[in-house]
Amino acid sequence: MDAFAHPALLPIGPLAVLLLWLLERWRQRPVRVVVADVGLFSTTPEVEAEARARRRRLGARFVVVALAALSLGLAAAGPRGPRPAAGPLVVDLVLDRGVTSGVVEADGATRLEHHRRHLRRAVDALGPDDRARVHLVPGEPGGTPPAPRGRRRPRPTSSPCSRA
Repeated sequence: MDAFAHPALLPIGPLAVLLLWLLERWRQRPVRVVVADVGLFSTTPEVEAEARARRRRLGARFVVVALAALSLGLAAAGPRGPRPAAGPLVVDLVLDRGVTSGVVEADGATRLEHHRRHLRRAVDALGPDDRARVHLVPGEPGGTPPAPRGRRRPRPTSSPCSRA
């Protein structure tokens, strides 16, 4: 169970399939009609064939919905992927300085300031051995990316992205 972040949520998928199956059976329940004389409804081969055709079975629709419920239950359990290799992380970050970066948001700050704030948070979350390459889009030659809290300085070999 180490492969899941929340293994207690694994039963959600099978329980959802069981609930869907019960709802499907409830939806398929035939209508009961009480009549005074059963002879009014004589059974003929045509009537029997029509009744068999009306009986619903668990079809492709139910299978698709059940698989969707199972996959949602599996996703709720939070499967863990392969663990990253030990050692420093190398992260590529992109700072968008496009035409709309000068637009002022509701709080009075420009979009560029919002982008820089999010970029600083991402860089601050890295460990001391991790490396980050900041790409400035659209890039200007000699552009300097922001250095968060003086912890890291841009590498002298980094260059802005070119528009391709």
